[in-house]
Amino acid sequence: MSKQLKNIISITPAIFSSFFLFFITKYQSRLVFFILVPLWIFLIVFFEWRIRKINKKKQTLLPIILITIFSFLSLVSIVEWPFLKPFFTFLIGFVVLLLFQALFSEDSFLQIEQKPYRRIMVVIWSFDAFAIISTIFALSLFFPDIPFWLLAIFGGVVFSAISIMIWKMYFQLVRKQWLIWAFLIGFLMIELIWVMHFLPFGYLVSGFFLTWLWYILQLLTRFHFSPNGVIWKKQIWFLGINTIMFIILILFFVRWV
Repeated sequence: MSKQLKNIISITPAIFSSFFLFFITKYQSRLVFFILVPLWIFLIVFFEWRIRKINKKKQTLLPIILITIFSFLSLVSIVEWPFLKPFFTFLIGFVVLLLFQALFSEDSFLQIEQKPYRRIMVVIWSFDAFAIISTIFALSLFFPDIPFWLLAIFGGVVFSAISIMIWKMYFQLVRKQWLIWAFLIGFLMIELIWVMHFLPFGYLVSGFFLTWLWYILQLLTRFHFSPNGVIWKKQIWFLGINTIMFIILILFFVRWV
């Protein structure tokens, strides 16, 4: 298949993804939502299945594509600034384009040639984590009758599941290797979600800082899975800089509400 044809095939779901999100945010109608979202998902599933069948590709990217769509839908529903919605409309098209381009890559992300695609996937998964956890905090604010411990557990499961997805892109791990670490990250994130719930931050700020902390945790765990393990001499500067930036942002830039 020629590169030009691959680009055309990848651009098609990207374009209709932007159009669907545009119409959903523009009309904000339940009827529009319940008509367009199933159609959107159907087309995405069809294109993804068709491309994999043509390329005889076993590895599916459907989970990250569908979760990313859900993340964008949830994020545009809680963002209060109107000027960001056109940006998200463009961004989802760009993200879907990258994901469908990845379908034309080699079958395994474990190969060294797939390093750029792995990094793209990590960024997208991190964005999904931010969108979902921000939505959880927004739900706790808009619907206070929902028990927050349920939302916290759901958030911990999300962080844990996304961590597993990222680790599997880098290593061939059996369940017993990642299970305990996924549980620990999920448990820690539940605790952090619970603590952050009591701090005077907005839901987007809370989601941002929690995603930041989670990213560092899953990154260090990923290094642990590598043959050399975590080389703390190299990571001390990374952790120190992140700690300083974290404190500065909280004290001097974040609006306390």
